[in-house]
Amino acid sequence: MITPAQMSAVVQYFLAPDLGDLSPRGLEAILGRPVSSSEMRALVTHILDAESASMRGVKDRIDGESADPLARVVGAFRAVGENLATDPTVRAGVVIAGRWAKALPERRIDPFRTWEGFIGGALHEAQQRGLLRRDLDVADMTWVVVAAGLGAKDLIAFRDAWTDAAQILERTVTQALLPMRAASVDERGG
Repeated sequence: MITPAQMSAVVQYFLAPDLGDLSPRGLEAILGRPVSSSEMRALVTHILDAESASMRGVKDRIDGESADPLARVVGAFRAVGENLATDPTVRAGVVIAGRWAKALPERRIDPFRTWEGFIGGALHEAQQRGLLRRDLDVADMTWVVVAAGLGAKDLIAFRDAWTDAAQILERTVTQALLPMRAASVDERGG
């Protein structure tokens, strides 16, 4: 059995910027005992499950917060950033997913695909409601927003700017959406 203090050390281990391969050796030093590959995978699974649950919680909370699909997108980015800023386990899950997705094929980790579905649906709804420019393709807009968000997440990790994650992600999506927005009646002179 692993203690909460040991789990906290495991989470911090996965957040180390110089961590190489996904292997039990580093965990053995932290836990002070041999760690099997299956135990390491169980720890990784625990972290990824916690991160996934956190992200589902964000989606559920955001879905009920606003009728405006663009506000939901901005709110989702901000909420994910808040989770990254406050919960090291969520951070570790994001790092694991980004670094070692191919080592965990059973998880079918694809953050782009996950975000693409959410963002694409919101942007399609926004365009139908006249909130986005009609001359832009929703799939292309979705790609830009998701790529910007994932790039911002990588920048946050690279700079170890987790405490600023909410502001960085919110700024990123706000700026990505800005040129996509339909002109308001006031801007059109009507």
